[in-house]
Amino acid sequence: MSKAIIQDPTVVNYIIKTLTNTENDYFVGNCEWSDRTRSDVVLEPKSSDLGLPPIIVEIQQTVDKAFMKRAIGYCLQTFKKYNIDPIILIICVNNPDSYIDSRTVTSRISGRYDFPCEPWAADCVILSKESLDKDNVDNSLNPLFALGLFFTGQAFCILNAPFADDPTMQYLYNLALSCEKNRSNNIVLSLLESQNREYEKLLILATTATSSDILVQAIIDAQTQNNNLKRKYSSDPTCYSSNKRTTESDASSTINDDEYIYERGMNFVENFKQTRMQKGYTKMD
Repeated sequence: MSKAIIQDPTVVNYIIKTLTNTENDYFVGNCEWSDRTRSDVVLEPKSSDLGLPPIIVEIQQTVDKAFMKRAIGYCLQTFKKYNIDPIILIICVNNPDSYIDSRTVTSRISGRYDFPCEPWAADCVILSKESLDKDNVDNSLNPLFALGLFFTGQAFCILNAPFADDPTMQYLYNLALSCEKNRSNNIVLSLLESQNREYEKLLILATTATSSDILVQAIIDAQTQNNNLKRKYSSDPTCYSSNKRTTESDASSTINDDEYIYERGMNFVENFKQTRMQKGYTKMD
């Protein structure tokens, strides 16, 4: 979801207004490079005539030497593609490790650290919990500062977030809610499509199967698939415990579920056969 938030046009403007002092001059570009590496988000100037640098945005739990080497690779790939040194914005959800921290310098812009980047980038900006010390803020939030707080604060509800009354923070939390709703809707649509395919399969078998056992097995398979999906998307946290041992009651429950599925399948087949016989069909045994 973090990438979807960064790619939002308003959030793009939050970033570019602070880093390049422009608005509406960038779009979300291709994040895959010629060496098959991939950045989180790449913001590309709408026209090369603007003379603006591409912007790479990376969101990391921790920034260390290994990650910075990858980041340098992204910047070199960017220069290879656009022939201009990029700006790289790194949002560190926690704090950089000691190697990176000892080499950062405090920026003149509130809330950010700068990392030495000559000659591989025009600017390397790091936002972290430490750099975004909210106690140093007296006035309204800079939008990029707010974006950093949004990711580093990790508050599930805006009521628990710092600066909950700030318009930028409110926009970001509303955007996150919208992204989550879209994700949930996509899951539901995917499940409905999967069920529809199973129904179509059952309809075909109902008119072509030469044995009731085939139809019964198809029903059992469909219901088993539904049960698996239900467990996968269940909100019950115990469903995700990989160390949970199967008890006798669990095994008994599983057996009862299988018997119930089979019984429902047999009832369906018997009712279906009776209906076909009433209509004069004799193909199914």
